[in-house]
Amino acid sequence: MIHGEGYYEDNMPTILAEGIKKGIIVKGEKGSLIIPMDDPNLPPCILQKSDGATTYASRDIARIRDWKETYHADIGVVLCDIAQQLHHDQINEAADKLGWNTQESVRVHFGRMSFPEGSMSTRKGTVVFLEDVLDEGEKRAYTKIEEHKSELPEAEKKELARKMGIGAIKYNILSQNRFKNYTFVWDQMLSFEGNSAPYLQYAYTRTQSVLRKADPSSATADSGQTAQSSPLQQEEKSLIKKLLRYEEAIANSLLQYKPNLLCSYLFELAQDFSHFYNNLSILEAETPEKKTLRLSLVNATGYILKHGLEILGIEVPSSM
Repeated sequence: MIHGEGYYEDNMPTILAEGIKKGIIVKGEKGSLIIPMDDPNLPPCILQKSDGATTYASRDIARIRDWKETYHADIGVVLCDIAQQLHHDQINEAADKLGWNTQESVRVHFGRMSFPEGSMSTRKGTVVFLEDVLDEGEKRAYTKIEEHKSELPEAEKKELARKMGIGAIKYNILSQNRFKNYTFVWDQMLSFEGNSAPYLQYAYTRTQSVLRKADPSSATADSGQTAQSSPLQQEEKSLIKKLLRYEEAIANSLLQYKPNLLCSYLFELAQDFSHFYNNLSILEAETPEKKTLRLSLVNATGYILKHGLEILGIEVPSSM
């Protein structure tokens, strides 16, 4: 459920009265209501201005209490612009003083996004709407598909453009180190080379193409003797090692609240698969055991690429 600031406005008198009664909220300059901070580096948290108007801080504190009383969660995660760190330091200490921060509070700060033309600003009228960005992503992806002279039917081209365009935008944002500001560049995010959604989507379609061409019976052969009967090639070793690190990549990304760690893993996996694909024969492998092993690695790579991208909210096409 999503609540805007106005949802908490009616709670302000009760919250202020409770804080005053506890002696936590006191009068500041010109009759404003504040909570002094214990941290000497933090200015007082202003909850009500001298003219009686409440502030962002007061409504954020009301939100913390509402979460406590409504969800009874163990962890509360707040996503916020890194420029708002001071504000959240203040309300976090204020909520502690009021006794409302009973859950673990995690603040996930992220940098600001800008376009090559400059930063977005409501005051300057340079705000870009998400709907327009998504539409533009689909249009540019369709142009890319046309440039590659795709032989897909028109309906499939449009569906592919949707998956590529929207996926490219999502991946471009999630693949950034969230602590840093970054510039939104269309050509980079829609490139079939480098750390981008289309590159990963293409790697996935390669795995599916190989599997479609394979004899189904080859996947049922006993591959358990492969490692004993034939030494692993370097490309096989690298791909196996990378596949085994998938759970670690997910865990690190989750624990650090950094989806870019998962993105980096998927990109490295796609690169290792590309080396494997380009340097070793899969369908015409030296022995049946080698063919079975390599098809198993192709299948595992496809599964993890698809699963990882789905975690990021990105769809994969069956062909490109």
